[in-house]
Amino acid sequence: MRIRAFFVLAGAGALLVAGLATACSPNASSTHTAAPATATASPAGQPASSAGSNHLAVLAPATMPPVSGECARALTHDADGNVQPISCAGGVNVNAWKYYASSGDSSLLGLGRGATQAAVYRAMCHDYTTVYKTKAIVGNVEEIAQAYYGWTVNAGALQQELVNQGCAATR
Repeated sequence: MRIRAFFVLAGAGALLVAGLATACSPNASSTHTAAPATATASPAGQPASSAGSNHLAVLAPATMPPVSGECARALTHDADGNVQPISCAGGVNVNAWKYYASSGDSSLLGLGRGATQAAVYRAMCHDYTTVYKTKAIVGNVEEIAQAYYGWTVNAGALQQELVNQGCAATR
């Protein structure tokens, strides 16, 4: 059994609510929330925070932390090369992100915040033709990147366009 501590922001200060005992299995997710500026230690399995900074890990090739939370869940590998789950209750599944990032130079994973619908589609086409080689994997990578960066693009429409029309050389 492991004791989890959660940091909850309350006005200008922070309140540490500790002592929530939970039985954790190897597949249990751990979520990250904002830590108070006076924190000197982090709950088990979470990165330490410097005073006043966002303590979520920056997952390469990203250059900033996610807008969502992070969690770590064991991966199930599908026959098509995809992995599940790409997210969990706390946000982006760090293990899934790292799995997809290890495949090569993903444009989607490095695109950043504020991406337009057209930029995301171009990144999907790059990743399809040069990195992942399957539309199913590109769809999952787009979904995890959208959760990480907080894009407001219509992912379903982009994925449908990729499936139906492919990537035109002139696009």
